[in-house]
Amino acid sequence: MNPRFERRREHLLKDAEVKPQVYREALKRLPEFIEPYFKSLGRRKQKVHLREYMDGLLSDAKRKNVETIAYLHA
Repeated sequence: MNPRFERRREHLLKDAEVKPQVYREALKRLPEFIEPYFKSLGRRKQKVHLREYMDGLLSDAKRKNVETIAYLHA
């Protein structure tokens, strides 16, 4: 890999780090944020899947895709 690119990449990754307290605050606001989406869903099963999907996105899974999230919820 080009050394110049590698330095730039490291700089960008360092700037992309998010402190844990930011997540804690976001988690407090999450129910309010998803409420409009939640209300727009008609069936109970859709609402359950929305919660599972959001939990998966906020999990510590390495890859945040539908398959990985489904495995998290068996």
